[in-house]
Amino acid sequence: MEWINTCTADVNAWAEPFEHIVLGFASLVGGAWVILRLVRERKWDSALAIDIKSSFVPTETRLLTFMEVKLRNKGKVQLRAKVHRSQGLAFGDGVEDLKHSCSLRVKKLALPVAEGDFWIDWFDDKNFDSPELEEINLLNEYEDPKQNNRTDFWMEPGEVYKLGVPLTLNPGIYLAKVTFVGNRSDSEFWSRIALVKVPSSPETADHGQ
Repeated sequence: MEWINTCTADVNAWAEPFEHIVLGFASLVGGAWVILRLVRERKWDSALAIDIKSSFVPTETRLLTFMEVKLRNKGKVQLRAKVHRSQGLAFGDGVEDLKHSCSLRVKKLALPVAEGDFWIDWFDDKNFDSPELEEINLLNEYEDPKQNNRTDFWMEPGEVYKLGVPLTLNPGIYLAKVTFVGNRSDSEFWSRIALVKVPSSPETADHGQ
């Protein structure tokens, strides 16, 4: 009887630590599985879709061009526009310098376009009439003047924002480029280029591109 009591006491002595070990191991396995899923499904990665549309409204003297930019956060994390700027730039890599974290730039194509297969490089000035329009800040309404015009713009997963800019452009063919720079790092960088044809008269205008 005494031997049975001794064995029972010994079992009770190591049973509780063993239970803790098992629970701790299970927690480690569960945590590792969650991290593996996050890595495999890239749930930490941000992703952005950009869409550009143009429309035209006739006025007494010329057509008014309206550029609509749609941003959609197609990632699974919050996406925030870059706040801190280096030397007045939201982004700069020696080739492209951007003042704003979300901007629109418009360049008018030089005509006639070269014959044959030809890549129209955005960064090659010979493809465009000069001068280029000034970089347009698409998030000016999201800047806080009380904090030195700090950009305060973010998108939750699945959210869609539409930004609009009215322009007066001379008739011609343009390339419009929208760029978004995220706040986490310069790797959060997205851009989209669209072709815009500004007609010479309201009668020839396609009121939605």
